[in-house]
Amino acid sequence: MFKWVTGLIDRIFAAAGGVLFSQVPLYMKQYAQQLNGHVAELRYQVDAMRQAATNSGKTLEQFIQKFVDNPDVDFVRQGDIMSAMVNRWHDITNALTALQESSVITRPFVFMRHVNGDIIKSTWSQYVFGLPFTLEGLVYAVVGIICGFLIFYGIRKFFLALWIIIKSPFAGKSTKFDVKKIDVKKE
Repeated sequence: MFKWVTGLIDRIFAAAGGVLFSQVPLYMKQYAQQLNGHVAELRYQVDAMRQAATNSGKTLEQFIQKFVDNPDVDFVRQGDIMSAMVNRWHDITNALTALQESSVITRPFVFMRHVNGDIIKSTWSQYVFGLPFTLEGLVYAVVGIICGFLIFYGIRKFFLALWIIIKSPFAGKSTKFDVKKIDVKKE
């Protein structure tokens, strides 16, 4: 009976690991779509600033610097916002390019290296569960199955060791009544 239950539970862990890990490529894909949307919007904004700079006979950097160097605090703040916008556009464009050019094996590491907290939250809030039918999804599912088995057997081993530790002070002390140990005096 115990073996049957253990076998059932280890399969549940394996299936859960496979299903959870198979979500990783889907999540990264949805993250990349969100990232692409942010890049497109920032490109639109930066292009508008670049056009305004060109109309003034300046480069984008000169245009932003004019705001930053202005004695009016409001213009300085606007220059800081413009500079931050250009920097963010460069950062997330590089992140998107790196993610798109990564291989199946390197993608999770590239993803972790270039992750953006705001976009992670946004992706998670709109995440749609699915079952991938790609080689990448299969690879992640197999890794998840293996991890599920390992987690189950790690937990099982932990509790078995804990049981042995708890049981050991009581080992050797029998609670059975032993008739042979009774000393009967004859009169």
